[in-house]
Parts: sequence; structure tokens; C-alpha cells
Amino acid sequence: MKLTRLAAQLLLGALTLQGAPVLTLIPSSGFAGGAPGGVTGWGFSMVSDPNEWISFITSFPLTESNPGLGFYQDFIGLAGGPSGGVLEPGAPDWVQTFDALAGTGLGAYYLNPFALIGDTNTGTLMVIYERFSGDPATCGGCLLGQDELTANFEAAATPEPGTAPLVLMGVGLVVWGARRVRSANRGRRGVGSMREPCTLRAIPTRPLR
Repeated sequence: MKLTRLAAQLLLGALTLQGAPVLTLIPSSGFAGGAPGGVTGWGFSMVSDPNEWISFITSFPLTESNPGLGFYQDFIGLAGGPSGGVLEPGAPDWVQTFDALAGTGLGAYYLNPFALIGDTNTGTLMVIYERFSGDPATCGGCLLGQDELTANFEAAATPEPGTAPLVLMGVGLVVWGARRVRSANRGRRGVGSMREPCTLRAIPTRPLR
């Protein structure tokens, strides 16, 4: 029993020493909402590998539940890393918030302008990166291979911030206006029913010659 526990501890220690970058989406829930025809996206926090230089190549969605909701654009692959396109071993966490204009974050999601409020698309975001045993800017032949990271996401078509109260106000005005029209119509029918009866007058005619 003691040998089994010792072996498990040694294996865990070896895996910890081997390390790997760790990806966390911002927000951590993986949810990103935006108005139809607008853009939303995800920031990220990336923990460096303790032993290897990492350079991120690209990111893209997989196993989407509703691909028609919009399309994804990679940002992290354009940056590669926080310094010279790489994330050095043992470096501080690389953190970027999403900004569509600045092109920062993991990537952007452009929502279909014909999407309906409440439509969603769930799936997995995959990030491909290259591993190096040394600084790829100075070493030769130090590429170790490629690997990937994944994170679950949900994109949704939501009302623009501040428009929900306006939508509710508009609905209320429509209902109020409809009620006024119905009340006015009932009033007209009531007035019409109380009108005095018309009196028919004889029109004199001339005798034929």
C-alpha cells in the first residue's frame, strides 16, 4: 500500500515538473453575448510552462451546436506570445482582456445580423501552440512539437446594453396605444347608437306637361 502511494506521488510530481501552459477564458464561464450584427469575444489568462518556450499559432471553435449564429476570428495566434511572439518558461501569467478594436484577447465572435435574441452556440475553443526547448528567436532546431489547449464556450445573441428597458417601454407604448384605439372605437359606437333618428322630408315635384 505504501509503495502504491509513493508511486502515485512520484508520478504526480513528474507530471507537475513536466508542466504545460494552462488556459482560462475571461470570463471563466466561457459565456460571451452580443447584439445581432455585433461582435463579442473572450479574453484569457495563460499560465506559462515551467520548462518550455511556447508560441501560440491559432485558435478556432470545434463541435459547435449552432454554427449559423456567427463566425470566429483568432487573435491569440496573431500575437504568438507576450514578448517576441513567445511565452517564456516560468514567465508571469499572460493576461489579455477582449478588445475587438485593439485585437486583443483569445478571439472575436461576429454575430449573424439575422440572429434572434436568445439564440446560442456552444462548443469548444481549441488553441494550437508550438513547444520549444529554447528561445526560438536564437536557437536552431529546438522545436519539440505542437500541442493544444481547449476551453468550453457559449456565444449568445443578447439585447444591446441599455436597450432592454427601451424594448419594454416600446412594447408598453404599443399596448397602451392599442387600448386607447379600442376605447375610442367603443366610444364612437356608443355615441352613434344615441343619435336622434333622421326625419325624411318629401321633395316637391313639378307636374308633367
